[in-house]
Amino acid sequence: MPVLADLLQEAQTLALQNPDGARFCALYSSVLQRSEALTQRALPIAVAVLPSLKPEQLAALAKAYDKSNRKMREEWQDARTQGLELRTRKSLERMEDLYGKLSSEQARIFKDAMAQTGFDEKRYFEEVQARQQAILQTLERLRGADVATTRSALADVAQRFYQSSNPAYRQYHEQMTAQTCQAFARLHAQTGAEQRNHMVRVMKGYENDVRILAAQKD
Repeated sequence: MPVLADLLQEAQTLALQNPDGARFCALYSSVLQRSEALTQRALPIAVAVLPSLKPEQLAALAKAYDKSNRKMREEWQDARTQGLELRTRKSLERMEDLYGKLSSEQARIFKDAMAQTGFDEKRYFEEVQARQQAILQTLERLRGADVATTRSALADVAQRFYQSSNPAYRQYHEQMTAQTCQAFARLHAQTGAEQRNHMVRVMKGYENDVRILAAQKD
């Protein structure tokens, strides 16, 4: 928790500067590393629970994945009818959460930059489904397994959540992420003092929340 709070504090400093895409990606990578560490720390809980997993619970998880996938396809279709790729639309919403209202010119610059990231809906969806199937198959295989086997298999699944087992997809994702960081940097360069101060206030709120949670656990 303290490390995450420190990263949010770092984001506040960056908000008042003009970081390039590589700096945004470095911060993103740090957040992912911290998230992965927290996931690994939570594995013992999953290891303890997994042996008692029932078939109907696995079926419920599979059903939830199907529902999520249908919603994703519907949202993509809805976004396309508006002439905007879903990932860009959601990113714009997140940017306005951080900066406040963007001007039409700022939104245009960001849309143009996101269009150059090389995001591939079909490729992304196939990867999502592959990870879902890997989780379902692993959970099914581990019902009644011993602790050592369960711990090892769950660690592998957790690792796949952060890094694809497909080398071609990993390369694609790295390139797409770098271009996305460039898009964020291009937008940030167009923001004014009030928008950057708005971002600082938002990040400070997140930081305070994290530090309060950390204090409650001590």
